Amino acid sequence: MILLSAESFVYNGEVQKPEVQVIYKEEAVDPDNVTSLGRGAFSVCKKLKKAKVSKSLTKIPGEAFSDCTKLTQVTFPSSSKVTKIGDMAFDNCKSMKSITLPKKVTMICDESFHWCDKLRTIKLLGKKHPKLKSYCVFTTDTIFAKKRTKNITFKCPNMSKKEKKKFRKYLKRPYMYFYGKVK
Repeated sequence: MILLSAESFVYNGEVQKPEVQVIYKEEAVDPDNVTSLGRGAFSVCKKLKKAKVSKSLTKIPGEAFSDCTKLTQVTFPSSSKVTKIGDMAFDNCKSMKSITLPKKVTMICDESFHWCDKLRTIKLLGKKHPKLKSYCVFTTDTIFAKKRTKNITFKCPNMSKKEKKKFRKYLKRPYMYFYGKVK
């Protein structure tokens, strides 16, 4: 297994610096005992296509996978501890069509999926909708947001009808810029 990183990560409580040459690999797999990644850990890994997230991570930091333009698949283990998707975490991941977020995710920060042009489905496994920062999935420009988000669907298989209704209302708040669906 390899861990790609442009910065440092914490391994068994110690800060580690990865080898620079691994940045050009096509797949990133976090060892299960990696508990933290630095901001921008996989940023600008232009060849990265798949990433498997460690079961020990509690958050995806800001810009973690930003500008990974060929990234199509991010896999979280069913026992994932991730509760937060950081700001711009998947910004400009132009090849990503869908993502399934773990049930413990309670926060999706600003511009987490900004400029993910092919993104059509965000599957949320939790029973309650996460808190979303303003324009968490989209752009701040309402003209682009309407065009780009009308085809995006939040799939929420574990949410009750009542919770889905609350989520729809939540997404209509000012500065959310979401025009897609909740199912």
